[in-house]
Amino acid sequence: MVVVVHLKPEWYDKLLEDARPQSKVEACLKSAYAPPPNDPEGEYVLRCDDYTISLLAALADIACPAAIPALSKAYREAKRA
Repeated sequence: MVVVVHLKPEWYDKLLEDARPQSKVEACLKSAYAPPPNDPEGEYVLRCDDYTISLLAALADIACPAAIPALSKAYREAKRA
C-alpha cells in the first residue's frame, strides 16, 4: 500500500533532522516533493509504503508530535482506497 502524506515544512525539517542516517525513514523523507520556493504555505509530499509510515509515526512521536495527525489521516485514506 502506498501512503501519500503532506507535511508542513517545519515538521519535515524536524523529522529529517532526527531520522537515522541511511534508514527507510530518511530515504522516504529525502524523496519527498518539496514545496515551491515562492509558496510559504507549501507542504512536502511524501509517498511511502505503510511500513515506512509506521516508522515515521514512531519517530514523530518523539521528534514532532504535531505531525502525527497528518500521518494518521494519510494512512486511513490509503487504507480506504
